[in-house]
Amino acid sequence: MAFSYTPTYVTWVEFKDETIVASLASISEADYDKLAKRTEYFVDNYVGRQCKYDETQTRQFPRDVDIDTDGDSAIPEEVKIASIRITESLSLDGETKAPKDNAMKSEKIADYSYSRDKSSSELNGLDLIPPEAKQLLLRFRRKSVQISPPSVGGGSVYPVDGALNSRQRFIKNNK
Repeated sequence: MAFSYTPTYVTWVEFKDETIVASLASISEADYDKLAKRTEYFVDNYVGRQCKYDETQTRQFPRDVDIDTDGDSAIPEEVKIASIRITESLSLDGETKAPKDNAMKSEKIADYSYSRDKSSSELNGLDLIPPEAKQLLLRFRRKSVQISPPSVGGGSVYPVDGALNSRQRFIKNNK
């Protein structure tokens, strides 16, 4: 039995309808599925861990707050558009922007020198995400803030963006 990947952020039909790259409007479903899998990895890696709608889902979206008018889970429109732009970028520039296996950075200052293989952005693919997609995903990025100093009551860390699940909101509101 062959493995079949079902994109969760943007379907093949949605991508073909929404892409701004004319040559990608005729992409095959199999080719799109390969790109979509990489795209969703990049989106999840960029935004960080989210409060998922269903704890068994493999991707970060939909979150527990992403509900449509019918009460069903839904992928936010910004995530869909960003996913389309990342997929376009991967299909057009992915091979030329991908880090080379022998990419080496080094520096020597007096008696001190160092070298490293790849930067963290090259390893996690963040350099492959176009600026428009990063801007669309910016409000979903996880950032934490210290509510009270650790020396006074131990402190609690909550996401700045308010993406708390119902249990976390209850605990925060009833302190």
